[in-house]
Amino acid sequence: MRTASRRRIPITWSLPRGSKDGDQQWKMHTSFNWAQSVMISSQPFSRSLTAMEVPTSHSLPLPTFKHAYSSIQSYVDENTCYALRHALLEIDKEAYALGNDSENPEKYHLIGCTAVVTLIKDKKLYCANIADSRAIASVSGHAIQLSIEHKPTDPVEYERVINHKGNMKGYVENGRINGNLAVPRAIGDFYYKNNMEGPPYDRIVCAWADITVRTLTDDWEFLVMACDGIWDVMTNAEVVEFVRNRFAQHLEPRRIAQDLLYTCLAPDTSMGGLGADNMTIEIIALLNGRSFDEFCEKCATEPAENCPPQMQFYDESFANRIGMNLKY
Repeated sequence: MRTASRRRIPITWSLPRGSKDGDQQWKMHTSFNWAQSVMISSQPFSRSLTAMEVPTSHSLPLPTFKHAYSSIQSYVDENTCYALRHALLEIDKEAYALGNDSENPEKYHLIGCTAVVTLIKDKKLYCANIADSRAIASVSGHAIQLSIEHKPTDPVEYERVINHKGNMKGYVENGRINGNLAVPRAIGDFYYKNNMEGPPYDRIVCAWADITVRTLTDDWEFLVMACDGIWDVMTNAEVVEFVRNRFAQHLEPRRIAQDLLYTCLAPDTSMGGLGADNMTIEIIALLNGRSFDEFCEKCATEPAENCPPQMQFYDESFANRIGMNLKY
C-alpha cells in the first residue's frame, strides 16, 4: 500500500450486454483512472464491475454514468462512434455539475480522469480513448494497438492548446500543459476548461475521444485495457506474450491480471520511477463461440508467422463535430 499527493483511483465499468430493442446486442468495457490532489491510499487491483464502486478512502463524488448509459442506449444502433463520444462527454458534463455542487469546487476541479472504452457490436470492435490509457488486442499471438493516445506535444493537441481563446492562456512546457498536466485530453480537470460556454472540443484540455473501428475475426484472442502505469513498464508485445502464456495454462483473466500487476509493481515504491505509478488493467477473453478450455488451447499454439491483415477505420474526431455542442 502506498500514498501520494496526487493519486489515481482505478475503476473499471463493464456493461456485459446491452440492447435498445432486443435485436441488436453489444458488449462494452470501460476503464477510468481518476486522479485527485489529496492524500489517499491505493493498491493495484483489477476488477470487472457492473456498477460503480470506489475505495472507501475516496471522499469526493464521482459520476454515476446514468446519462452516459442513456447515450449509448439511444445512439448505439444509429451511429456507434457518436454514441461513444457523446457518452464520454456526458460523463464529463456530470462530473462538472457534481464539482460545482460539492463543498470544495476548487479542489474538485483539479481532479482528472483518463478513459479507454471498447465496444463490440455486429463483429466490429470500437475503441474510444481519452488521454494516455491504452487498449491492445492479441491477434494470432501478435499485439495490435487499438487506441490512439494523446500527448501535449502532438501537433493537433499543441495547436489546440496554444490557440485557445478562453480566459486562460494555454502553453506547453516540458511536455506538459501549462507546465503541469501530462495529458491534453481528460474527463474532469476543469481548471483547464474555463471556456465552458464553447464547444467541448475547443478547450485547453478536452474530453473529446478518438475512435478506431476494426473487424473481428476468429484470429482475435483477447483484449487488454490498462493505464500508463502498465505501459511504462511493459511493451504491447510483452503484455500479449505474458497474458497468452498464462491463458495457455488455463488461468482465469482475474489471476492473470493480478500476476501482471505484481510483475510491473516496483519492489520499492518510495522513490517513484518505473513500477511506482498507479496501475489499472482489464483483460477480456474473446471466446468467439469456443469454450474457455478451447480458447486456452488456441492460446497455447505458436503465434502466426505473420499477423493476419487487419481492416481498420479511423473516425476523425475533430472533423465529426455535428451535434456535439454540449453546454455545461
